[in-house]
Amino acid sequence: MREHEFWSLIRTARRRRRRHSGIDDGTDAVQTIAVLEHLLGDRPLADIIGFQHALAGVHARAHRWDLWTAFGLALGGADHDRFHDGVAWLVLQGRRTYRRVLAEPDALAEFRIQRVDLQAGGLLIDLTRDLLYIDEDMELTATLDLLLGDVDPPDPPPGDPPTYDLAALRRRYPRLVRERVPPGADALAAFVNGAVLR
Repeated sequence: MREHEFWSLIRTARRRRRRHSGIDDGTDAVQTIAVLEHLLGDRPLADIIGFQHALAGVHARAHRWDLWTAFGLALGGADHDRFHDGVAWLVLQGRRTYRRVLAEPDALAEFRIQRVDLQAGGLLIDLTRDLLYIDEDMELTATLDLLLGDVDPPDPPPGDPPTYDLAALRRRYPRLVRERVPPGADALAAFVNGAVLR
C-alpha cells in the first residue's frame, strides 16, 4: 500500500465517522478506529499488511525529540508509550494536521487531546494485529508477526535528547509553554519527558 492510499483510508474513516456522528469536533478517535477496522476488514491480507507498513513509516517520521517534547508539554508529561500513543492520535487527525504539526510541533497547543482519544492511539498501533489474530494457529501468528513488524520504534529518537531551560522552551514552544505549563520553572520537569532540563 502506498502512503497516499494509507492517508486516503484515514480520510475516508474520518469522513464516515463525521457523517455518522454529525459533528467534527476532533475528539472521536475511537470511532474513527472502528470505521478503519471495518474498512480494512473488507480488504485482502496484502492490503492489511501494507497498511501496517505505511503506518510504521508515517510513525517513524514523527519519532523525533522535538515532537516528543511538544507532546510532553501538551499532555503534562509523555513517557515512551504516551508519546507513541500521541503520534498515533496525530495520524488519526489526518495528513494535513500531521504534516503541519511535524513542521511546527508548537501547533499542538491548538488541540485539547482527550484521554480516551490518546488511548485510541494504542488501538491504531495494534489495529492490524487485532484484525489478523483471529486464527489461533501459532505458526500463522508467528509468520504474520514477521510480516507485520512493529509500528512504534522501541528506541529513543536518534541523537541526544535536547537540553532546555524554561527560556529556551518558551522560545521553541511559545504557545505550549504559555497555555500548558503552570508558572514556576520548578514544575517544568513533570511536563517534559522528551528533553533534558537544565
